[in-house]
Amino acid sequence: MISHSNKKGFLQIDFFFVTLVFLILFGIVYSAHQSYSNYYDRVSEQQFLQITAQDICSFLISQSGNPNDWQNVSNTHFYGLKQTNGSSLDEKKIDAFFNSSQYSTVVDTFGITGVLYFDLSYLNASSSLHTLGSSSQTTKQSGYAQCFSTYNGDAVKLTVEVWR
Repeated sequence: MISHSNKKGFLQIDFFFVTLVFLILFGIVYSAHQSYSNYYDRVSEQQFLQITAQDICSFLISQSGNPNDWQNVSNTHFYGLKQTNGSSLDEKKIDAFFNSSQYSTVVDTFGITGVLYFDLSYLNASSSLHTLGSSSQTTKQSGYAQCFSTYNGDAVKLTVEVWR
C-alpha cells in the first residue's frame, strides 16, 4: 500500500514537470511571435519607404510646386520640377532644387525622418546631371523609385531614394 506522504511527493513532481513543460512551450511560442513581429516590422518599413520614394518622385515630376515660382521665393510650401505652363522639367527649378544648401529644407518640406537621395540624369547617359543627398549603399532599409520626363528636349530619369 502507498502511504499518503508518497502521493503528495508525486503530486509535487507532477506539478513541477507540468509547470516546466508549460514554461518551455510558452518560451517557444513567445520567441516565434517576436521573430514574426520583427520580420513584419522590417517588411512594413521597407514598403513604407518604397511608397514614399515613389510618391516623392511622381510628385516632383508631375507638379510645378507651390508657389509656382518657388525657386524665386523663400516661403516654399512644396517643391515641383515641372514647368508652370508645360510638360517638361524647368531648368531654373532644377538648379534651385539641386542646390546643396537646399537639402535640409527639401527633407523638412517632404516631412521625411530618414535620408533622401535624388539623382537626375539623361536616360541614355551613365553620368548624372545633378545629385542631392547621399545614397544608401550599406543599409537594408531603403525605398527606391525612378520617374521619367523631358528636360531641354531630352529624356531624363529622376531617381529618388529614401533610407534610414
